[in-house]
Amino acid sequence: MDDRAGSRKRLGLILYVLFATLTIFTLILARIWNLQHVPSNVSGDEVTFLNDVIRIVYFPDKASLFSLMGDGSQAAINFYYMSWIMRPFSDADAILGMRLSSVLLSLGVLAVFYFYMSTKVEKVPSLVATFLLGINPAFLNFSRATWMSVGRGLGLIGGLLSFIFIERAVAKGQWIWAVPGGLLA
Repeated sequence: MDDRAGSRKRLGLILYVLFATLTIFTLILARIWNLQHVPSNVSGDEVTFLNDVIRIVYFPDKASLFSLMGDGSQAAINFYYMSWIMRPFSDADAILGMRLSSVLLSLGVLAVFYFYMSTKVEKVPSLVATFLLGINPAFLNFSRATWMSVGRGLGLIGGLLSFIFIERAVAKGQWIWAVPGGLLA
């Protein structure tokens, strides 16, 4: 009897790992497939971001961390992560590099979302919920294009992590967990 239970447990683990791998592959592929050409237009936000990131990369003395950039409402610090991602790309592939920053942020949001969901429900429903969020057309569209609010992805990751840490602090009565939660808030 124990041998059958062990076999079922191993089979369940193998199926979960297979499903998780397929989910991760699908979510990454959905974001990077033909990224340079789809969406086919370059939005006004992307043009503004591209100008700002080029200013950070090629003229760093003209863009301090707190210089106002974009439409004049965002500090340059919000664009530095994008400039780090774009540096390996040539000028001809600048759109690809810029959109890749949105892809990486959305994958980060999905990873934190899965982590949070897995603390609330079983792993398979968490994975299914993450998959459904990841293929949601609206979320997928904003994952592939760079909009003025793309930096909010960092805020969303920080907010979710903050919530997780503070919730853990309250649930376990170990207030040391509130420190990283407060720092991320």
